[in-house]
Amino acid sequence: YGYADLLDLPTITYCKNLQDEDIDYSYIARINMTGTWLLGTTAVSLKVKNPMETPAINFWGFCIMTRALSPLQCESRVYGFNIAVVENITLTAYNRGYTVSKEAAINRVEMGFELTTYIPGSEDYYNEIIITAPEGFRFPAICRFYSPGTGNEGTTSLPELTECAGDGSTTLTLTLPAMRPLYNSTRYEVRFRVINPEEAFSDVDTSDHWWSITTRKNYIDDDEDDVDVDQTRNIPSFPIYPRVAFVQVDTQSQVGLNSTTIRFLLETQASLAPQSNITIYPPPGFVF
Repeated sequence: YGYADLLDLPTITYCKNLQDEDIDYSYIARINMTGTWLLGTTAVSLKVKNPMETPAINFWGFCIMTRALSPLQCESRVYGFNIAVVENITLTAYNRGYTVSKEAAINRVEMGFELTTYIPGSEDYYNEIIITAPEGFRFPAICRFYSPGTGNEGTTSLPELTECAGDGSTTLTLTLPAMRPLYNSTRYEVRFRVINPEEAFSDVDTSDHWWSITTRKNYIDDDEDDVDVDQTRNIPSFPIYPRVAFVQVDTQSQVGLNSTTIRFLLETQASLAPQSNITIYPPPGFVF
C-alpha cells in the first residue's frame, strides 16, 4: 500500500455483502470486527467484481459503525478508479444477410477501436487482441481476407506480422509479434471475416447480440497466468437480415465504358411490407 507502518486491524469475524438483507444491496460490503481499533493508518483487502465500465458517479463510501450500527466516522466521497475498457468501437459489416442451408453468408467486417491502457512489448509475453462475436456467428480457423489495417484516414494498423486465428466458433485471436507494444489513445482498425448466423435479428443492443473485445498479455511460460488488460463486453452488433432467395443480373451491353440497361431478376423468400427504397451496390468502376 506504500505505507511503512500499518497498524493491525481488530480481528475480522466475517465479511459479506448485504444481499441477504436486500437483493439490491449486493454492492455493499459489511466487515464485522472484534477488539480495539488503534489510532493510526490501517488497511483492509477484499475482492470485488468490477462493472463493465466506469460509473458515472465514481465515488466509494466508507462508514465505521458500532455493533448497533450507529455511525462513528464516515466518508462518502472517496474517488474511485477508472475501469480499463476499449473505447470508441465501430463495427462495419459488408454483408448483413443470414446463412442459409448449404450456403454460408461470408461477411467482411471492419472493427475500429482505441485502448485506454498502454501494453509494452516484452520477452515474457505476446500481446493479443481477443474478439468475441455473439452466439451464431462463426470465425473460420483460416483467416482469409484478414488485414491488420484498413488504410482509412486517421487510423493505425497492427504490426504487419500480427497472426490471426479463429477457433471455429465465436472467438478470433490476433497475436502481435514478440516485443511489439499496443498503444493507448491510438485509433486501430482491422479487417476480418466472419460467418453470419442462420437467424435474422434487428435488436442489436441486447446482451444476446453484444460483441466483446479484450487486450491480453499471453505469457510464454505456461506457469504464468495470462492477464486481461482492457475489455469491453457490450458492443452493439450490426443487424442480420433475410437474404434474397435468387438474384440474376442481365445487361444489354458488355462493352467497356458503354452505357447500358441492366435488369435484375429477384426472388424473395417471404412477402415484404412496403419499402421506401431499394439500394443497389455495383462492383467498383460502375457509375449510375
